[in-house]
Amino acid sequence: MALVTTKDFSTLPVGRLGLIPLQSCSTLGSKVNDWLVKWRAERQYPGMDSFAFEGYKRDSYIIEAKNPRFGSGEAKCTINESVRGDDIYVMVDVTNYSLSYPIDLTQTSCLQMIISRI
Repeated sequence: MALVTTKDFSTLPVGRLGLIPLQSCSTLGSKVNDWLVKWRAERQYPGMDSFAFEGYKRDSYIIEAKNPRFGSGEAKCTINESVRGDDIYVMVDVTNYSLSYPIDLTQTSCLQMIISRI
């Protein structure tokens, strides 16, 4: 494994950072967001006021998104703001079977949907 030097941490960001934590991962997403806000607020770099660092320090990196479910159990994600050119990370816990999703007028758990699709 290669050694990491301080040079590796001095590169300019390519795009603004964004997080989309889905319902199954919302607690971890909040913790990651809080850590990023604190870390980037404390970090000093020459030229932070330049255009290259636009959106680098923000109050929250969480992107507003909705994740509706279809009757088949499948889902889609609708992002409610422009993220063109941003670096987006979607956070999901695919093994969280304790969640229930409203499908039509009934509640269906993730485990029921997986079993019914097998």
